[in-house]
Amino acid sequence: MTVEITSDLKDILAKLDQKLDKIDNKFDKLDEKIDKLREENTEAKVERVEIKGSIKALEEKVSGLETKFDTRISGLESSLNAQISGLDKRISNAEWTNRGILISLVVAIIAGVLKVFGVGVH
Repeated sequence: MTVEITSDLKDILAKLDQKLDKIDNKFDKLDEKIDKLREENTEAKVERVEIKGSIKALEEKVSGLETKFDTRISGLESSLNAQISGLDKRISNAEWTNRGILISLVVAIIAGVLKVFGVGVH
């Protein structure tokens, strides 16, 4: 039993050629997809670098603001301390003055009472 296959070599080569063309087309499409992914990846890397730069700039601004606020707060604290110290001195002076007036009034009242009752030096 012998089986005879009769095909034209041209037909076989044409079919192989078509299949190879299909494979080449698939590889071309795959290459295009890979190129697109590479471009997207490159764009993502660029965006990430830009975002990192923006974050760094924001951190520097925040740090500058913290320094300014710390300086201003320190200035306000020293100013308030000076004002409180001044008020403390004023209150202290007012207390001495009030004590002096109170003592003078008490002495005057006692002297008046003694004079009314006739006690004391004539």
